[in-house]
Amino acid sequence: MQIDIQLSPVPHLLQSYNAPNAGEVRSISRLLTNARRTLRAVDAEIQKISAAWSYLREKRDALQNTIHRHDPLLAPIRRLPEDVLRHIFYLSLPGSLKQSSFDNVLVAPLLLTQVCKPWKQCAISSQRLW
Repeated sequence: MQIDIQLSPVPHLLQSYNAPNAGEVRSISRLLTNARRTLRAVDAEIQKISAAWSYLREKRDALQNTIHRHDPLLAPIRRLPEDVLRHIFYLSLPGSLKQSSFDNVLVAPLLLTQVCKPWKQCAISSQRLW
């Protein structure tokens, strides 16, 4: 969009309190008519751009949501065999109260059951943890 801003046809009047003559009134009226028309066109263009911006933001948010929901599905931890996961669980247990931040070492395996459903099933089925 080409936006032309006309220079004042009466710059001398902008610096004074003199009244414009008949010819200057016509020039000022033309300038104002053109400026108002251009302003309406600019406002309309801003509306279009604003609508496009909103649409793109909405689509961007939806794409980010899709990525956020699906990215974890490819996490390597999801493909670990259960026996490897059980072994990791076993190695993560504290050997004694000195190594543990828990008052009771027996509470530690319960944390593994609260991460997600597959971990819960794996931890509960692992007799070495209990």
